[in-house]
Amino acid sequence: MLQKCQEIQKNNDVSANLKRFAQWLATMKAKRDIADYDPTARISGSEVENDALTTTYVLHDFLSGSEKHRQQFVLLLTVDPKRSRQS
Repeated sequence: MLQKCQEIQKNNDVSANLKRFAQWLATMKAKRDIADYDPTARISGSEVENDALTTTYVLHDFLSGSEKHRQQFVLLLTVDPKRSRQS
């Protein structure tokens, strides 16, 4: 997923709000990995609160985009063009 999100961020055909959403997904995935696998990680309540507020904003921004752009995002995130060409 991280690689797909990075690809979406570099794609010039993707809207700015979808790029922000992809960036935030990658950020939250990285934070989740740290929380899950780093026993020494310390996460403050204010950091969690800030991330929750940012998630609300980014999700609202994503949902306020057109349905076509949201569908485009889902396709870019889930479809592997290399595998679909082999069919």
